[in-house]
Amino acid sequence: IRIRLDQIKKIRNTIDDDDLETMLVKYAMRLKAYIGQRGLVASFGAGEFGVLLESASEMHHAADLISSLRTLFQRPIRMAGTELIGTVSIGIGLPVAGRLTPADMLREAETALIEAESEGGNSFRISDGNYHDNLMHRIQLESELNRATERGELELFYQPIVSIDNGRVKGFEALMRWRHPGRGLVSPGEFIPISEESGAIVEMGTWTLTEAVRQLQDWRAAFPELDLSMNVNVSARQFLESDLVFNTKTCLEHFEVSAQNLKLEVTESVAMGDPDHVREVLEKLKELGVARALDDFGTGFSSLSYLHTFPYSTLKIDRSFVTSIQSNPRNGEIVRLVINLAHSLGMDTVAEGIETEEELDVLREFGADLAQGFMFGRPLSAAETRDFLESQRAAAMP
Repeated sequence: IRIRLDQIKKIRNTIDDDDLETMLVKYAMRLKAYIGQRGLVASFGAGEFGVLLESASEMHHAADLISSLRTLFQRPIRMAGTELIGTVSIGIGLPVAGRLTPADMLREAETALIEAESEGGNSFRISDGNYHDNLMHRIQLESELNRATERGELELFYQPIVSIDNGRVKGFEALMRWRHPGRGLVSPGEFIPISEESGAIVEMGTWTLTEAVRQLQDWRAAFPELDLSMNVNVSARQFLESDLVFNTKTCLEHFEVSAQNLKLEVTESVAMGDPDHVREVLEKLKELGVARALDDFGTGFSSLSYLHTFPYSTLKIDRSFVTSIQSNPRNGEIVRLVINLAHSLGMDTVAEGIETEEELDVLREFGADLAQGFMFGRPLSAAETRDFLESQRAAAMP
């Protein structure tokens, strides 16, 4: 088992080295006390631990094991006058008779851990025991992915974002797809994490930004009465390894698109990876006039205090809250409070994952501004999006 603290970079910036070491020792002692005689516990560096269980039968109760491990790290630790509550990503490597050496199992757990972290943290993955096959597949996919941009295999799909009051389209979120010549459309959940790790996401992200703005220019010229905008997701690598502000400015100028019609989305996990750098980039984008959205709000580990220190203009409420807004009154109250908080900070809100009229009615009552979900349209190809816009134009005509 590989366990990694999600917040380790953030914690390093808030407490000194001695307190950090004390905190990690406390976590290690908790972990060792829980595992006891059932296995070995090791430290793999700051914020990362390994566990080797002696009995494979423990894995038959993996759900209970994962729940217990999470609880160990979520119990508060008080350090330097601050109460720290940890979340972790967990990767589990399963033994397969005759196939895995201890080193193989360690790598299997590491692969599972990387996949868990790609979900944004506070997640887990269990390997299927086919480390070698998975590794070869991953290497092959990475090799093909590195050439996907130059071969023209990348494609953007567009999901409508509509006004929650009248259902009229306000813009789209551009979503990257890979049309593999042999496999067809590859799931983003499969190729995005690989592109992040390999660094290919930087070139792919630049292509996405350019293509999305080019397409926006085309649609704004064809449907001027709709005053469309475009949302583009920005990866952690783009923030850290590319001149995002320069690329954005150059792209807008080339296609003669107003900055206010472009919105860049960043997830909580990206923002917390290097808060100071992300804040600086967001400030420069704000000066440029580009809108900034915090995506998947509520699924990460950022503090509410960060909301007023980061210059966001939009808060996107994750679908996990929206889908249970009626069945879980507590979630409904959270959504209402988040909407009010966003408005008090001068931000508008987008509710994601809306699928029913009932969900829409509740969000409209709570005062949400924009909506996105299958109820208003699935992600569409560029050609399908043009047909959708034609229908919007026809519906708007008197």
